[in-house]
Amino acid sequence: MVSAFSWQVPEWVGNFQNYHDPNTMSSKSELQTKLDKLISDADAQTQLHESSRELLYRTLTGVYLWWREADKVDGYLAELYEKHKLVARGPEEKFTRLIRLVWQMDWDGRKHPTLQLWSSAVKAINTEFESNRDAYAVDPQAKLRQYILSKGGIRGMLGITNRAESPPCQNDLLHLPQLV
Repeated sequence: MVSAFSWQVPEWVGNFQNYHDPNTMSSKSELQTKLDKLISDADAQTQLHESSRELLYRTLTGVYLWWREADKVDGYLAELYEKHKLVARGPEEKFTRLIRLVWQMDWDGRKHPTLQLWSSAVKAINTEFESNRDAYAVDPQAKLRQYILSKGGIRGMLGITNRAESPPCQNDLLHLPQLV
């Protein structure tokens, strides 16, 4: 897949040996230029992070609503799951197969935590929807996204107050060794 994102790390950012060389010193002007670029990059990263999270919530709620429709067509989901070799683990719908189907993810060590978190999120969305069907009669996707936001995001919706209580997403840094 080709990414629309083409940001590159500025050459000087990766060249940290100059910062430790007592014989090399940047001028205030050079430092200000570098700071201005870092501020610009941080702003761009923040916007991407926020839009990525919004897209995730919109996609999770859209996937859930699609699943509700697809589940009404006799045998359709079973055919899809079989075609993609997605096997259920127990009788209860855990939404893992659905997440794997849509995101085309394999159940490997690196993606396992993300699959688990997102399938738990869809399960929580299902519980909320089933508990308050009337509230979602009109514009359910927007209202379900608002529900996720009102709970503080996915982890908040799942009642996870400590990141150590849940498996980390592939983007989380919790599993990396601490630098000393």
